[in-house]
Amino acid sequence: MPEKTETPETLDKLIGRIQKEGIEKAEAQSAERISAAEKKAAAIVEAAEKKAAEIVARAEEEGKQFEKRGRQSLSQAARDTLLSVSQTIDTLFDVLTRQAVKQSLDPDTLRGIITEVIKRYFSDTEAQGDIGVLVSKDDAAAIGKQLMAAFGDAAKQGVTLGEDNDLTGGFKISMKDDHLYHDLSVEAIARIMCVFLRPQLGEITSDALKTMQQKKQDGSR
Repeated sequence: MPEKTETPETLDKLIGRIQKEGIEKAEAQSAERISAAEKKAAAIVEAAEKKAAEIVARAEEEGKQFEKRGRQSLSQAARDTLLSVSQTIDTLFDVLTRQAVKQSLDPDTLRGIITEVIKRYFSDTEAQGDIGVLVSKDDAAAIGKQLMAAFGDAAKQGVTLGEDNDLTGGFKISMKDDHLYHDLSVEAIARIMCVFLRPQLGEITSDALKTMQQKKQDGSR
């Protein structure tokens, strides 16, 4: 029986079918690879976007926390500054008050006040002696003799004049029989004045700070 031979036309069809199948298979494989690559790329992009969103959210939160801490730090610094300014003003006020009192109690004024106190005390017919007057070392040197001369007969009844190294000005007087003691030193008088004047100083300081803040706000507009 003779062998069946493929005609050129049949071979062309077979080759064409093989080529077609190969191309279709290659295209299918290529499509699968492309689809897998696209899915992988989409997953990578999604993960990257998620990571980026997390980073942005964390950065925003950290920014808010930083701003909050910054505001708290600024607020604390402002309070510390105001407290420091207030303390400085109080200290300066105390110093200036003491200086003003000391200047007002010059030797002549001091001599007049002490002399008047002694005279008024002995104007009472029941008044007894043993009065001690203390002044600063400088004032004792400046007006000691004048005071004792001004005391006159009162000095004979037990009025004594002494020095107190702790005094910077003013005087202290004790009446032993009546168990009385009066501190009219510069420091004591300044403390009393500060008690009465400090509320007014506080109002002045508060008004000044409000004015400064208002000017700052007006200037920032």
